[in-house]
Amino acid sequence: MKVWQGLLMKERLLMRGWFYATIAFMTLLTFVLPVFLTLYFKFSSNEIKEGFTAITIFWFLFVIFIPAIILMVSVGKEVERPDIWLHSKNTIFTLFGVKTLYASFVGAVNIVISSIFIILLYTVHLEPFRLVLSEANLLFWLLFLISLFFLSIILMMVGLLFRVVYLILRPYTKKITGLLTLGLLFFLAWVAEKLSSSKIYQEIATFGKIGNVSESQFYLGDESSYLWIDASLFYVGEIVLNIGFASLLFITAALLFEKKVRL
Repeated sequence: MKVWQGLLMKERLLMRGWFYATIAFMTLLTFVLPVFLTLYFKFSSNEIKEGFTAITIFWFLFVIFIPAIILMVSVGKEVERPDIWLHSKNTIFTLFGVKTLYASFVGAVNIVISSIFIILLYTVHLEPFRLVLSEANLLFWLLFLISLFFLSIILMMVGLLFRVVYLILRPYTKKITGLLTLGLLFFLAWVAEKLSSSKIYQEIATFGKIGNVSESQFYLGDESSYLWIDASLFYVGEIVLNIGFASLLFITAALLFEKKVRL
């Protein structure tokens, strides 16, 4: 436990600038910018919907890629220093695990903070936005945010694996390493799509339904402007499969990186 605490402290000091930067950007995107635009500008209903959609898209993309960005930067800071990996008494799984845990923590903090800002902003009826929260759809939003976190972890593991693949290929393939790595990424996506559409995968993925939310909605300024999300279902099987997939990516990346360092 003391080993993990020490490594986490080292990781925090290494990446604290990026941590504060992500929090600042998320605060600007989900609170400061909407408040500023609402207080100082007047928009039509269509402009409101377009602006809300744009902010939502940026928020979604930023949230799901934060852990991957943090982990890639962290690995990049130390990848050219083999002494850190070779002379450490800790296993490669511990060293990678600490970096992964910290990146996941940063992602979770950003999800929580941005969600609080969004709920605060829209439930106080700051015109022209209003977020509808009730017992009927609160479970949906909770599960939705948890699903975003799981998605961000999977993307982080994919990024870690292909960062390692890039490092392994670079000495041999030189300038075309990026293209080869990208090609392998598309190949993995194709394989994952084929597997996820198979009958056995669907049977496992749809096991253990969690919740049955029939209706959630945003009011966008007036009674006629809604964003609807209907029949939202979540499954234990899907979660288990995602955790297994992320674990497999992590183990593969760690073993490949260890082999790379010891070459």
